Amino acid sequence: MVISEDILLDINSLLAGEWDQCQSLLIHSYPAPIDENRKPISNDQLLNILNRHPVNIDDYLIESIQSQLEPVETLSPESFSILKFVDQLFDNYVKNSKLHTDINSELKRLRAMVAASLLNKKLPWLDEQSPIRALNLILQHSIGWQPELGRAAERFLNKLTSLINRLSNISCRDELTTTINELKVFFDTEQQRIRKLEKRLRDAEIGALHAKHAHQFSARILNQQMAGKKLPASIAAFLHGPWRESMRLLIINNGKDSKQWHRLLRLTETLVWSFQPLTEDTRQYVYNSISELSEELREVTIGLHHSSKLDDELSIIEKEHLKVLKGEPLEYANFELIDNTDPLVNTQASISSNLLHRVASFNEGQWFIYKTESGQNRIKLTIKISQAKQLLFTNFIGIKVEQYSFEEFAYLLSSKIVIPVKTKDLFRATGEKILSTLLDHHQSQQTQVASNRAIEEEIIRQQNRAREEARKKALKEAKAFAKDQQKARLKAEQEEQKRQQRQAKEQQIQSISTSLEQFQLGGRVVFQSETGEDQLCRLAAIIQSSGNYIFVDRSGIKQHTLNKAQLAVKLTDGSARIIDQGSNFDNALEKVVDNLRTRK
Repeated sequence: MVISEDILLDINSLLAGEWDQCQSLLIHSYPAPIDENRKPISNDQLLNILNRHPVNIDDYLIESIQSQLEPVETLSPESFSILKFVDQLFDNYVKNSKLHTDINSELKRLRAMVAASLLNKKLPWLDEQSPIRALNLILQHSIGWQPELGRAAERFLNKLTSLINRLSNISCRDELTTTINELKVFFDTEQQRIRKLEKRLRDAEIGALHAKHAHQFSARILNQQMAGKKLPASIAAFLHGPWRESMRLLIINNGKDSKQWHRLLRLTETLVWSFQPLTEDTRQYVYNSISELSEELREVTIGLHHSSKLDDELSIIEKEHLKVLKGEPLEYANFELIDNTDPLVNTQASISSNLLHRVASFNEGQWFIYKTESGQNRIKLTIKISQAKQLLFTNFIGIKVEQYSFEEFAYLLSSKIVIPVKTKDLFRATGEKILSTLLDHHQSQQTQVASNRAIEEEIIRQQNRAREEARKKALKEAKAFAKDQQKARLKAEQEEQKRQQRQAKEQQIQSISTSLEQFQLGGRVVFQSETGEDQLCRLAAIIQSSGNYIFVDRSGIKQHTLNKAQLAVKLTDGSARIIDQGSNFDNALEKVVDNLRTRK
């Protein structure tokens, strides 16, 4: 069966669940083998098989059903395509869900229920009788499960497996609702236990996270300010010691967006700058700044913490500043940046703002796959402190497993060591993606078919055009040949006619010649004048020297003098005709004498 040309497939109608569209696309995408010796079973028969015989989780649904048919039975094209679609749907869902294989294997028991929705002409994610709500709940609450978590994980899997088995055997809507409610209660109980653990963890860790952030951030700022600068050893020690502690306390108490923090940043920059080698352009400005620095440093440090050595430390700065004011050379010493071997604290490390923004967009409760050398762990973002830019992660049973700054986690994301897991309505998204892909493939095939058809039609048009041109050419050549034949025939006829005329003329001439040979004196000829009048003349003489024939009229007056050829022409064209050949006088006289003798 192919897609009816009357059905114009479009993605909106498919996703809305218009069954004619869905069925046509499935039948086209999963064509059933043709076996005319077997009878297709009905949808009701197939539903009975699905209900009676549980499908082995290791088998494909299509193979399991076909193995239970009688030798004379087969699946209809509609049923075959539905079962193939369900197998692909679950294959893709298992790959996309990131659930542990132990749970994914159990979820395959629900394939028969999903197939039942399709056999009832409904997309499973639009069918209230389908197990999709249960699948979404299971994915949402089981994504972090892994068997390495011990007895708690084992107990969870056993209870979940029991509920999935019940789902796969339900026979009515009430049972489905009851089982889904039991799933919710089970998951809610688990979540309440985990939330208690997470609350204790939050209370214990949030202060430590702020402290860690303050520790890392103060190091980063000092590294940025001190990198590439020249400083006396005592000043470098002051910055790494009391001054860094002041920065750390200010971050914890006031935050990085406070006026006090920005004031401290300016003071840090000015303090470092005041010990750099002087130039003519900076000398007077440094002199003016030094007088103000001492009071500001004392005010800031005393406001943050009290130290018995604070006066001694500030006096060291004043002593070095006095050298600057007197123009005495400073004794610069090499120093190391704080935590210089840590790429995420090193001032030269740079994380893109896009990655940091992505990290900031993750909400508490987001699950991740964390890749290690020994395998994969599932971790959940449990505590996110945006101000301190710190993240804390727990496992499925609520135990702390990882802690990162935004920058550290951004690095892990960019390296694909951690991968966020999508859990929202994944089954529907997977099914709609398959339908969209099948439609794209179908439309591509249709485009190719149309293109091939257009090419074939063009070839046929060219062949027809060539045949028509050949026919016209042949017809033209036939007409030309017929015309040539006619011309040749007419020419032959004309030649024959001319030949006959020549022959007739020759015969006529021969006859005339014969007549002229017998033409004697006294012979009579009728000449036709130009006016058409006949004139009777008699041959009076033949001149031997010239061969001329002398003709006279009845009165004996000469009328024509013609040689033999001229006379022959006139006889030929009809302007003269012999009516009497004449007679030989000597012969005639001899006959008369003979007659007279006979009479005596």
